[in-house]
Amino acid sequence: MIVRNAEKRDVQQILGLLNSAEELKTSKGFFYSPAYVESHLTNPVNEIIVCEDDSIIIGALTAEVWKDKGYAFISNIIVREDFRMKGAASLMYGEFEKNCKLKKIRSINFLVKTSNKIMHDWAEKRGFEREEQFFFYEKKI
Repeated sequence: MIVRNAEKRDVQQILGLLNSAEELKTSKGFFYSPAYVESHLTNPVNEIIVCEDDSIIIGALTAEVWKDKGYAFISNIIVREDFRMKGAASLMYGEFEKNCKLKKIRSINFLVKTSNKIMHDWAEKRGFEREEQFFFYEKKI
């Protein structure tokens, strides 16, 4: 497995990952679009790191890095089901944290569904501390 920054040629594979993961599904379904992925590739605040195996993207980490505010927010960490528990998420996160340290980022944050116990354990093993619980509200307009 190799970890690298995403490129324009990766958009469809990343989109497929995001829209196939039940953990990322809301009560209204999936909401990821090619424009979402492309914006992460063109907006300097956004970042995507991918993990690939035999030239196939098996994982992606999407994030916003607010250098002027000193923090980063991970939007998604997703790994194909047949590659889970094999270190892909850790590899992507390790690369992301290294990049954040180079940018003098002081804090990395993300949200996890309360039902996603595997991700809770993963985060705590990497030194994340659980903060307050939140409710997710949505209004379609």
